[in-house]
Amino acid sequence: MSLPQLVVSPVRTRSDIINSKVEEKTKKTKERRLSWSEICPINSFLCPISGRLLHDPVITADGHSYEKVAIESWFKTGSKTSPITGAILPHTSTIQNHGLRAAINEYMNRMRNSKPFEDNVTIGDNLKTNEKKVQDLEEDCATLQKEIIKAEKERIRLLDDLTFLEKKFIARASDKNNDRKKTTRYGSGGGG
Repeated sequence: MSLPQLVVSPVRTRSDIINSKVEEKTKKTKERRLSWSEICPINSFLCPISGRLLHDPVITADGHSYEKVAIESWFKTGSKTSPITGAILPHTSTIQNHGLRAAINEYMNRMRNSKPFEDNVTIGDNLKTNEKKVQDLEEDCATLQKEIIKAEKERIRLLDDLTFLEKKFIARASDKNNDRKKTTRYGSGGGG
């Protein structure tokens, strides 16, 4: 007669249970995707009016970028002031901000295509990396804003030059026209 074999399960201590739970949570953390707040959204990628991600960013006379639809709605209400500073704007024309749009698209594509976590990388490491990326992007945006302001100043200068030349051309044309009238008037009467 053989005795039934007893199945002996190993005794799990409290620390074994805690360690297994920690390992399980760590595994889940490594597998999950980063949330938007963990990606560190860049404030300059958000419209100051709507608070949403810019899809069609434009620049106004105050040098700030807004979502085109939002700023056009702002101006349609009759407001001629900057939504950010409250200062009266010299004009309500907008300029496409291609650089900012490209930066946002590149950033979003990188976020979509990146792995959730690499081996042995913690959320803290990702945050530090993202903070550096955010800082770099903010510096790039600041540089682009300066270039846009510089280009806008150059555009205004060129418009002023064009206006000056136009006035000068009109004045010369008027002077030549007056000279012709004088020549015609005095030329026909002086020969007789």
